[in-house]
Amino acid sequence: MVKHYKTVFGEKIYLTDDNWRHVVERHPEVETYLSKIEEVLKLPDFVKLSRRDSSVHLYYKFYHEVYKGKYILVVVNNSKKYISTIFITDKIKLGETIWIKK
Repeated sequence: MVKHYKTVFGEKIYLTDDNWRHVVERHPEVETYLSKIEEVLKLPDFVKLSRRDSSVHLYYKFYHEVYKGKYILVVVNNSKKYISTIFITDKIKLGETIWIKK
């Protein structure tokens, strides 16, 4: 099954079952937060460009209830329009901010 999400930029992004399994294998802590992915993409706190690959966008949203205050980070390959990984972090990657919540 393929899940589709809309980003804050109005772009349609997808997540396949295979990608989701890969994410959960590497970051099992995110399995509980599958329902948050849509919100992170549609209403992020900010979006950054990856310093390594400008076609990769990093969507951050802070949640007080996630490990007593952490970001859910959804990493999107914007050229191929799919979610490559998701994880929980308190560290913001360096790179250009391309969108910020007002």
